[in-house]
Amino acid sequence: MLDLFDSVQPTSFKSKLQSAVQRLAACNIFIGTSSWKYSGWPGQIYDEQRYHYRGKFAETRFERDCLVEYAEVFKTVCVDAAYYQFSSENTSADWSRRCPLTFSSPSK
Repeated sequence: MLDLFDSVQPTSFKSKLQSAVQRLAACNIFIGTSSWKYSGWPGQIYDEQRYHYRGKFAETRFERDCLVEYAEVFKTVCVDAAYYQFSSENTSADWSRRCPLTFSSPSK
């Protein structure tokens, strides 16, 4: 059985999750979520201080930059935007530019 967390030494939740996701990816098992813009994740997946500006949480900075930080942890995300409207070609190209080549982002 694959040991995901027990032998992991990093102390932060993000580090533990990164290590577990990397171990799964080494077995060709890729996990992600249906979005990367969860406002409850700063301080867990996202470095909360990265999105603070003038003493407040900068929502526009978070919207713009959190995908890059998400891709540091997860290797894939399912873009669940097609229900409302498919992303524009420019938006999809921007997402691709910001993420590693090994990052996968299927749409549904």
